[in-house]
Formats: sequence, C-alpha cells, structure tokens
Amino acid sequence: MNSGKIPLITGLSMLLIVLALTAHNLLLGPTINESTGIYYTHYNNYLIFKHSFFHLVENKDLYQGYPADHFDHYKYSPTFAVLMAPLAILPDAVGLALWNILNGLLLVYGIWKLPVRKESVHLYILLFVLLELIGSIQNCQSNGLITGLILTGYMLTEHRRITLAALLFTIAFFIKPFAIVAFSLFLFFPERVKSVLWSFFWLAVLFLLPLLVIKLNEFISLYESWFQLLRSDKSTAPLSVGGFLQTWFGIAVHPLLLPLAGGIIMGLPLVRYHYYSDTNFRLLFLASLLIWVVLFNHKAESPTYVIAICGVAIWYFLKKRTLSDHILAGLVFIVTILASSDLLPPKIMDNYYEPYVIKAVPVILVWFRILYEQFTFRNSEVTEITTSLPPHPNPPVSRNR
Repeated sequence: MNSGKIPLITGLSMLLIVLALTAHNLLLGPTINESTGIYYTHYNNYLIFKHSFFHLVENKDLYQGYPADHFDHYKYSPTFAVLMAPLAILPDAVGLALWNILNGLLLVYGIWKLPVRKESVHLYILLFVLLELIGSIQNCQSNGLITGLILTGYMLTEHRRITLAALLFTIAFFIKPFAIVAFSLFLFFPERVKSVLWSFFWLAVLFLLPLLVIKLNEFISLYESWFQLLRSDKSTAPLSVGGFLQTWFGIAVHPLLLPLAGGIIMGLPLVRYHYYSDTNFRLLFLASLLIWVVLFNHKAESPTYVIAICGVAIWYFLKKRTLSDHILAGLVFIVTILASSDLLPPKIMDNYYEPYVIKAVPVILVWFRILYEQFTFRNSEVTEITTSLPPHPNPPVSRNR
C-alpha cells in the first residue's frame, strides 16, 4: 500500500469512530440527575462548554450553577468560553460532532507528526492510546484536544516555527492551566528570547480576548470569581499522585504543593543541557511532561488519562526496548487501560481498583522510569524508529559511553 495513504486511512477511520461516538451520545435518551431532579443529556460536558459562551455574552457569572442548562459547574477560563463561540452558535448535533472531531483528529495529527521512520509505529502509538481517547470523547471532554495541541506544538518547535507553537501552547493553557508546562519545551532551542516574547504576546492576546464581548469591569469580576472557585476547590482527585499518596500512605499534600514538587522533579533532568540536541532526549522529556500533566493534576479523572497514556506510548514505542520496558508497558495497557474499561467485575472495581487508585500506579512507575532514563541518558544515534529532524543549532557534546 502507498505509504501516503496510511495517514489518510487512519484519519478517516478515526473520523468514523468519532462520528459513531457522537451519534451514540445524541441518540441516548435523557437521564435524570438525582441531586437536581432534572433530566440531562449524555453530552453534558459539551453543553457546559457551549453555554459558557452564551453566559459570557449575557454578562452572567460563568462560575455559578446553571442547572436549567447543564449539570455541574464551568471551571475553565473566560478565554475558553470565547473560543467556544464558533461551535456554540451551531445546533447541538453539529457542534458536538465538530467538537469531538477536533479532539480526535488533532490527536491523530499530532501522533503522525512525531519523528518516526516506520509508519507502523505511528499506528502502534495510536492503537495504544485509542481506548483512552474513546473514553474521553464519550465524555465530550477536551483531553484529546490538549494532547494534540501539545504534540503539534512540540513538532513545530522542532521545525523552528516558534510563533505558531507558542499559540498552540497558549490555547492549551487557557483550556487546562496545567498545560503551562508545555512552554518548557522551548528550553531545548536557542531561540529562547523569541520564544518568551511570542509566548507573552499570545498569553496577553488570549487573556484579553473576552474583552471583545464584555466590558472591563465584567472581565475583572469574572477572573475574581474564577480564582475564588479555584481557591475554594481543595479536593484531591484519587487518580493523581496526591490521591495515591493519600490512599496508600495517608499522606495529605496541599493541591498547590504537589504540582510544584512534581514540576521540580520533572525539570531536574534539564540540567543535562549537553543532551538538548538529541531527539531521543527531547522525546523522553515530552513523554514525561504529558504524564506529569495528569499525575500532578489534583482534578485528574479517568478521561484525562489519554494525555498520560500518550506520554507512555511515546516513551515505549520510540526507543529500543528492554524486558523491563515490556513489563511496564504491559502493566499500563492491562491495569490502567483495559481494567478501567468495564473489564473488571463491579465488586473488584468498587472495593479495590478505584479505592486504591490502581489505574494510576503503572503510570507512576513509568514516569519514574523515564526520569531514570533521562538521568542515565547518553548520546544516541538515530534509530530504526526515530528519524532525524532539521539540524539542531547546538551540536551534541561528545561523551564517553
């Protein structure tokens, strides 16, 4: 088969899967919420995103409850509400389909742009991620979009397209603030001043974007309300490292302290700046970053794991693998992915799997494995899997092996 047809066929297949999932959500009848007594759709998360735009232009507080429109609260930035405008004005069926297509196809595109010689490796990564992506799309969440933005932004940095990469990272940040770590990918390249300037430019533009539809005093009030919501939300989701420490060891970590500590640990390998010019070192850091976004997010939940699983897949498939690598990847696929997809009996799920945060454990082990590989990394040749990228301006420093 012509290799150029494989990405097209993969994209079309993903499109059909996404449309099937969308149709399933649309065709399911409404379900009653016991706490409100109101019937809601099976695409409630999309309605939260959609109505945020209308609440914004109606000068309403985005962070109050609107049970007549949807269940649960909007917890994203005011900027994201503006970005939803093109979909919000469409009928639900069309807007939901486009939202899910964006989440699915951008992730496929990001995976396909990874520096891989063999197209079969792209397929392996996608298949490894597929079940988690389906779970996220079923819940109409933004996790596929976030992963696709980070992956695509990473490849743009590799090709020195700093302006567009900074824009994609900024969009990801205004959807999920934990995606701010994506900006650290600019550290690998000498155009750091340019990267900082473009990042601040896009941060300023998108931060002020709501002023297109609301007044300054309303803008300030919205951010005050959002920050108040974030300050009052001190819960720790069980599928984060915080939930793991609490459940297994009885250690309660402040939601702000945990990502700070995790970020410092993730950044420690960056002291090995002599290896910044090595594609495989950069890919290891990308994998670690994607996993960090989930493990150190105190609001992590099962659909969020598509981001972390993509990091695991990049680590596993874009390297020469050892027996321990096979074991860890197998644990992730069986324990983290398969076991959480209704494979386990309800008693085991309710009494052991969920209470003991089992879904997160293999991913935590992989993250520490990646850190170990970063600290023991030596200059690598281009392998059969990874391919070379445009010449790096900082040539590798020769090291004894």
